[in-house]
Amino acid sequence: MSLEPVAVSPKGACRALDYGLTKIYELINAGELEVYKDGRATRITTASIKGYVARRLAETSKIAA
Repeated sequence: MSLEPVAVSPKGACRALDYGLTKIYELINAGELEVYKDGRATRITTASIKGYVARRLAETSKIAA
């Protein structure tokens, strides 16, 4: 049984969203992605990544309609 990660590093978020590191930090600073610190490491919750994608899809649906 494989567990889905609950949080990823900023580079992991880059891979998940196919964005650059600068864009990931822009999303963090804009409050679009939820983060926490674990020592010096920054972790981004996968729930916030999924929420961001869902919000983007909803916005795209409104534009297309």
